Amino acid sequence: MSMKRKILIIPSWYPTLENEVIGSFNREQALLVHDEFDQFVVVFAAKKAGILKFLYYYFSRKFLYFQLPVPPKGIGVTYLQIQFPEFLYSFAPLGRFLEKINYKFMCRYSNMALMRKLNEINWKPDFIHAQSTVDGGIFADYFSYKFNVPYLITEHQVFLLHHFSKFKIRLIRHAITNAKAVLAVSEHQKRQILMSGIPCNPVVIGNLVDDELFNINRKKSDCFTALFSSYPAYIKDNDTFFKAVKILLSQGVTDFKIIISGGDYNDVKLIDKENPMYKLAEHWGVSDYVEIVNWVKREKMPEYYNRSDVYISTSIAETFGVANCEAMMCGTPVISTANGGIDDIISDGSGIKIPLRDESALAKAMLKIKNKEFISTLKK
Repeated sequence: MSMKRKILIIPSWYPTLENEVIGSFNREQALLVHDEFDQFVVVFAAKKAGILKFLYYYFSRKFLYFQLPVPPKGIGVTYLQIQFPEFLYSFAPLGRFLEKINYKFMCRYSNMALMRKLNEINWKPDFIHAQSTVDGGIFADYFSYKFNVPYLITEHQVFLLHHFSKFKIRLIRHAITNAKAVLAVSEHQKRQILMSGIPCNPVVIGNLVDDELFNINRKKSDCFTALFSSYPAYIKDNDTFFKAVKILLSQGVTDFKIIISGGDYNDVKLIDKENPMYKLAEHWGVSDYVEIVNWVKREKMPEYYNRSDVYISTSIAETFGVANCEAMMCGTPVISTANGGIDDIISDGSGIKIPLRDESALAKAMLKIKNKEFISTLKK
């Protein structure tokens, strides 16, 4: 019997005991091949500290760890960064120098912390798999050198470089260029990566959706129900969704209900009227038609897809659109903006694609499905 190959998985974000929502699909992808490989997951999180505290922790080899949900086995590492006064960064040459200093400390501190844990279990990877380049791929590039093993990157994020510093862009370019393989989850995302001018040839692999979890088990609703899963971010364009709901109300259409799943990724415990999505509904005057369910655990999401008549996405850009695909697998048609990733999974019988930031088109599409004018080819 051959030994399983050992994979060091470095996700850019991942569920923790305090936040089970963020990066849940990274964990699901690790679990997908759990039986085929010997995996170890490490998640790195930065924490600013004063110079004296940093030096004490660094030279005394004091490391900060946090737990991850298991399986697969793994560890979270909190690495310290020196908290320099903000005004120093206003001097460009000095700011770039300080950024490089913190990068070097990030790598060294994280390496020492990780090696302590791996030495305890006598474990060394055969290769490294990073989930997204920022910052998993950057770490993978560094640890590939330390372990002398190859690495690959699966890119999940919208690939835009303009908001990063020149130094960070160099790290991103270096990580992608040196990777054994770069995987993209859609043709749209492959295009984004290639438009950056980085010499690579991304392989489109799609994305994982668990067909044992997401399947058809339809539940009848007392009125037309639309499901909207989002969080307060510019790229999600929530305003277009609420504007469309306002249009329906202005036309005298009131026999519908909106279920909103989501909130603040960084504080999933915000509930009811504290939820930022509820505040948006109040702002647009549609809260009477909205049911907020906050963050829903993955195993519970099929229930919401199956009790909904349509799933709606108003994103400006999506690398794949996992939620759209999950909804379709539950027999729920989707209305999605032309966000890029949707092109690989939508068809005339599975949903309606509308222009970006077009609330009128969204309202019309909602009425088309509500009035049963849309012929779905999804099995009910």
